Amino acid sequence: LNTAVKAARRQRRAAFVCCRWQSSGDAIARTGEKFTAMNTTMRRAGAGRARSGLTVVEVLVALVIVTVGLLGMAGSTALALRTTMDAARRRDAAQRAASRIAFLAAQGCAVASSGISSASGAPFTEQWVVRSRAGGFMTVVDTVRWSSARGSRSYSLGSAIQC
Repeated sequence: LNTAVKAARRQRRAAFVCCRWQSSGDAIARTGEKFTAMNTTMRRAGAGRARSGLTVVEVLVALVIVTVGLLGMAGSTALALRTTMDAARRRDAAQRAASRIAFLAAQGCAVASSGISSASGAPFTEQWVVRSRAGGFMTVVDTVRWSSARGSRSYSLGSAIQC
């Protein structure tokens, strides 16, 4: 290394060498000598280099921020799951109502009649009403009901079927 750098290092080292303190009763005297090999060399805390690491406060703040983020994610996940389940129930209800109306149309106007159905183990209750066979058409309204976390829900589908 170049001589200026070496000289700067020597000066830094000399600045960090502490003096020995001696106690005589209540008075403390400074001797001004460098510590010998038998004594340990002492340096001022934090002098010469920056302290690394995190304080307890910084760690606690980071933990609070992470906790709030994780709780937010858990809440949004629960909401997404509830919304997905509700959409699946509505889809199933629409399929049931469309199937019932197709079945009644296949039976014909003379045989089609109103009714109610609740399959065992199924979360749905279905009720269909057949009305007015005048003018060569009958109207069918099918209502499917089910229970969800937010209370009772229903889906209705109506159709006019040519006789």
